[in-house]
Amino acid sequence: YESEIYRVDLSNGSCTKTAYVAPPDDHRFPHFGMAFASTPGAPNDETLFVRGVYLSYDPAPEPPDERWIGRLDTTLGTITAIGSAPGGDGELSSSAGHLYAFGEPVDDAWAVAEEVDGATGQSLASISLPGVTISYDFAFAAWGGDFWIFTDTSSISGTVVTHYRPTTG
Repeated sequence: YESEIYRVDLSNGSCTKTAYVAPPDDHRFPHFGMAFASTPGAPNDETLFVRGVYLSYDPAPEPPDERWIGRLDTTLGTITAIGSAPGGDGELSSSAGHLYAFGEPVDDAWAVAEEVDGATGQSLASISLPGVTISYDFAFAAWGGDFWIFTDTSSISGTVVTHYRPTTG
């Protein structure tokens, strides 16, 4: 994990380093997952949201079972914290303008997906995902109103892809 963010030109694949610089004393976002979603109060605008992720060598989060949500200003390269909510490390994704987090559970044996309030960072709804476990790596994407969860259950077995449809469970 590097503490740099690059803008990718989708027309040619070139990358340009952004203005983002990781604040040295802010332990809320040592690393993060991110996703664009509708800006609260301005549904025609998008905001780049981030959720703190902690690696084994990072300082422990405070409180330990919460993760911070923030907004990354893509012009200034700064993160503004908007709140924290219970949960483990996770990725963000967006579906129909709503912001979702996926990650390690705190008290549940299965991974969880949460709808997150983009104005406060609080969890609006939490969905336990029976059968979805996280051992090593994971990724989370939304497409067509459904979620696609990619998990690595061991260091040698490969990736498990889970399709979750919120409308049917």
